[in-house]
Amino acid sequence: MSIYLSSLKRGVKKLILTPKQTSMIISTIVLTLMGLTVESLWLKPTISSVMLAAQPQEVDAQKIVGKWQVPTHLSSGIIFTGEGKVYIFTTPIEALELQYTIDPNFRPGFMIFRDAEGKIVGTAIFEFTETGELQLDLNISGEEQPAITTFHSQPLLFKKTSDSSRIPTSVTIKTPTASELKEQADQDTQSEAKQYIEIMNRGHQTSYAQYNMFKPNLEEFVKGLPVETRNYLYNIRIIDEKSMVQSVAQAKRTGLKSYIGIVYIIQPSPGSNITTKSILCESNQPTQQLPSQPSFFTSRGVSCPAGYSVVTE
Repeated sequence: MSIYLSSLKRGVKKLILTPKQTSMIISTIVLTLMGLTVESLWLKPTISSVMLAAQPQEVDAQKIVGKWQVPTHLSSGIIFTGEGKVYIFTTPIEALELQYTIDPNFRPGFMIFRDAEGKIVGTAIFEFTETGELQLDLNISGEEQPAITTFHSQPLLFKKTSDSSRIPTSVTIKTPTASELKEQADQDTQSEAKQYIEIMNRGHQTSYAQYNMFKPNLEEFVKGLPVETRNYLYNIRIIDEKSMVQSVAQAKRTGLKSYIGIVYIIQPSPGSNITTKSILCESNQPTQQLPSQPSFFTSRGVSCPAGYSVVTE
């Protein structure tokens, strides 16, 4: 789960949140801190035993201790302790506790996160700016995934608000296991894919309204859509430029479902304008296979391909 604490795109609110809202916050963490396209460095078993100290004594390790916040989201927070623990707030009264270690030789700074059982659940890179802010890219996925090694184009900056790492007694501390984090991470990552497909569907509808045909790219109507992220490949398949287009979010790793969006024209009655309709389909099971083309039925619209079911329409 790429985890963090903000209300960026989809912080922490000064309210007690419902489970659904909490999940959205954690999902936001994923989309904000995971990055869209980064180089990967596979973790070696020797890293933890050779390169990492249980309690790093380097300058960076001392500077990071304390509470950090994003200036534009002052109700959010992340706390690093000098004993190798990190607390990530998901609500003002609830935080996740993990263990962290720092590689003193890696530049930019490199962290590994573990659960209470010592299992690796994520990695991060960090750097201190000349003004003392903390630039941090965090990927907590619940499993030993490729490590982040370069910052994405718009890194998130934290400002230290306190040197104290004390946790208020009113805060409930949760210590999730690697499997629990992975389950949540998969759900959050799939939410990313669904959101991108929905955006692509709307882009295709806007494109058709202007040009009366579907086009293989959406740059004119949707800015910043990725071709590839850490977990998905995105592509557009024109079934028929005058009648139907398919957008695909193809999972890159096991455990994730794939998604497709379909935009098609509705056959008009005499004298009426051509309109478009869209649906979002989800694979019934996790899959990394490219989906087949959807079926088009004049009398009842479009059907999801085999192995997929409608999520929204």
